[in-house]
Amino acid sequence: MVIAGELKPGTNLVNLNHDGHLREMLVRLPEEYDPKNKYPVVFGFHGAGGPKEGYHRQLESVVRKHDFISVSPQGISNKRGITGWNGFAGHRISNTDDVGFVRKSVDYLDKNVSIDKSRLFATGGSSGAIFCFRLAMETELFAAIAPMRGAMIKRPPAPEGRPKISILLVCGA
Repeated sequence: MVIAGELKPGTNLVNLNHDGHLREMLVRLPEEYDPKNKYPVVFGFHGAGGPKEGYHRQLESVVRKHDFISVSPQGISNKRGITGWNGFAGHRISNTDDVGFVRKSVDYLDKNVSIDKSRLFATGGSSGAIFCFRLAMETELFAAIAPMRGAMIKRPPAPEGRPKISILLVCGA
C-alpha cells in the first residue's frame, strides 16, 4: 500500500485535511493505470460502524475487471466511537461537512490522477446509502448512485432544476 504522495497502481492511503479533521480514504488504481486515459471513479461509503476497508474489498473486483478507480473513504466517529456518514436530518452522526469532504476528494483525484468527471458513481450501505441519496440531491458530482440497505425515509424536497440521476436501489445485501 502506498501512502499518498504520488498515487500509483494498486491501493493508496490518502489523508486529506477537511473541516478540522484528518480524513482517510483508500484509492485503488488499476494495475495497468495509464495517465493518458480518463478513468471512471466509484466511491464506496461504509455503513455506520464500518471501516473503509469493507467497501474497498468489495470494489476491488470492479477495479480489476473494468478499469475503474475506486475510492473508499472513512467516515467520522461520533462521541460513542461509531463511524458513519451525515445523511439528512435525523441521520447525522456529527456536524462534520461530509459533502464538502467528498467534493474535496473529487478535486484531489482530478489533480492527481486522470479521472473522467462525467463518470463518477457512488454506492454505500446503511448510513453510506443514505449519504449517497444526500450527495445525489445536494451535488451534481455523480452520474449514478447505487445505495444498498438504506432508504430516504425523511428527506428534504428534491431541489428544483436538479439534473436527473440514475439510481439503482438495492434493498438487501
